Amino acid sequence: MLKGKARSLLLAVLLAFVVSVMGIGAAFAGTSDPFMTSYELGSRGYIYTYDDLRWTGNSPRVVTAELYTGPSADGVTPSYFNTSADAEAVEWSFIDDGSVYVVEFTNTMALNDGNGWLAYAEVNIYDCVRPTQFGAVSIQALNPNATDPYTEEKAYVNFTIQINEEDQKYTRAVHIGYQVWDPAGGPPNPLQGYATTETNDFHETGRRTYPTVMDGVVRMLMNGWIGLYVPVYNPGLGDTVQSLTVNGRSYENNEKIGWQYRVYRQVGQFYTMLPMSSVVGPDAFKLIDDDIVVWKYDNYHNLNLFPATIKSWP
Repeated sequence: MLKGKARSLLLAVLLAFVVSVMGIGAAFAGTSDPFMTSYELGSRGYIYTYDDLRWTGNSPRVVTAELYTGPSADGVTPSYFNTSADAEAVEWSFIDDGSVYVVEFTNTMALNDGNGWLAYAEVNIYDCVRPTQFGAVSIQALNPNATDPYTEEKAYVNFTIQINEEDQKYTRAVHIGYQVWDPAGGPPNPLQGYATTETNDFHETGRRTYPTVMDGVVRMLMNGWIGLYVPVYNPGLGDTVQSLTVNGRSYENNEKIGWQYRVYRQVGQFYTMLPMSSVVGPDAFKLIDDDIVVWKYDNYHNLNLFPATIKSWP
């Protein structure tokens, strides 16, 4: 069933979802390849869109996804594991923003498509009825037998599953904090402020039913915290930022340096960074009231770019 069609996604019971994939790239062979990717689609994957279906019952809604992954020498071209044991050794886990009700791996196994061994997982995502329960979850597949040379961590790939609301009731997040750090040091630096953020149709977010970080980029422009922005469509991330103009100067992404964001949510007197914002594109990450979004321009592999916690500002 696989070659050329590879990653199949299954919509089980009554909700729409969008699947995208993130991975990173460079060189070797088989199980020890230093990267992971979605089977067939490459490191940046592809976004699948399904029409919303109406829910009329009271039980939790569920989305079922079938995911296939393999090693990769360059982060783009998928290959095969050397043995079934290598494929079975892949470790599956998930990251969410605290709003998805239950993520359940109903089946993980090695699968042979006739040409070689892949890692396979079937995942159920159960959703609650409150509007803020709609959003994204990131499924991670980690290869314990390979190491990414950039991060010196085990090779992995992230699948992003986005769940839309059937009737689009949650369309506004209030009192969202925005910080944009000037790479040149300002002044002012950072540019910051609070704003209500609504779902809009300027970008791929038009297919999202909830307000996202990418919606917030439009708000940053309207409030004067950035002078201009250039969006770019990435098959695995949806719309994201290609360049931002800060204090009159434009900064554009390149192979090594670019704009990155993180979302912080209040825990006690501090705001704590949500790990999912490091692996999910801004077009999928859901904002809720009082979140803080921080944008910085730096090396993609700078693991110390964002602090674990921040304080709010007046």
